[in-house]
Amino acid sequence: MNRRTMLVGLMCLIAASCGPSDGAKETEKTSSGTTTADSKATPASQSDAGTPPATTSAPMGQDRTLLTNSLKQIGLAFHNYYDTRMHFPNDITAADRTPLLSWRVAILPFITEKELYEQFKLDEPWDSPANKPLIAKMPKIYAFGNEVGKSKTVLRGFSASGQALESGKNIDLFDFKDGTSNTILIAETESPVEWTKPDSLESAARLPNRLAVLFADGSVKLVHLGSEFRKALTIAGGEIINYADLLGETSDAIKVPATKMQPVAPLPNTSPILPPSKLGPPSTALTPPIPGPKPPTTLRLPGPPTTNTK
Repeated sequence: MNRRTMLVGLMCLIAASCGPSDGAKETEKTSSGTTTADSKATPASQSDAGTPPATTSAPMGQDRTLLTNSLKQIGLAFHNYYDTRMHFPNDITAADRTPLLSWRVAILPFITEKELYEQFKLDEPWDSPANKPLIAKMPKIYAFGNEVGKSKTVLRGFSASGQALESGKNIDLFDFKDGTSNTILIAETESPVEWTKPDSLESAARLPNRLAVLFADGSVKLVHLGSEFRKALTIAGGEIINYADLLGETSDAIKVPATKMQPVAPLPNTSPILPPSKLGPPSTALTPPIPGPKPPTTLRLPGPPTTNTK
């Protein structure tokens, strides 16, 4: 019995001294390798899932700032154009007043794009074989939002009859009977067009409820689309614009509160006023005359020197 116990203990010692079998090693290696690969792949997969896709459009706040700055530069270009040509820019037309190219092409020399301007055939339409390749060279000043890097712009002007960019008519500053600060030139739209194409922004074009506009005096405002907006499109319509509605504000927000008039206290009566019956007789003393200007003194000039004839 003791001999059997000793034999079993010896077998256990031999088994303990031996390492795991090859199959066990392969299983452990495979399991370890799989775990390591998974642990490395998991962070990469999580990283890929957490990274937002790249976007080409700028954030709304930044895009709004770029839009405002571009409209101000365009307003400055309009006035520099006026100083040179003595009228506001409009669409480039043929001899029969047929629109050929947009006003956006006409102001190119005044937005540091003179080289591009000289490449256009000004007596040919915007989509002629000579002018059509230039559509792809739209300046950055006209590109915003989804149209960045493309050939269309959301900046459009009003060129109907009686408006500031009326096609075929040279508008002078004196034609703005309503005032340049009350007349809209250009607005942002939701209907982009090719930047070289002459177009008139009709009422059918999609306009946002709140939009940035350029006035004829060069100012840029964020206005509300409504009846007051339509009043600001004419140069001599004689309309009275309610700026509270145009800017989208309530009338109470800009109304000056009325103040109740307080009674004014009378001044203290330090010297009583006497009735005419108690006044003395009027003074009969003569007032000394005011001396007048002195008569000019006569100057005697010396005569010619006498010569001795003896």
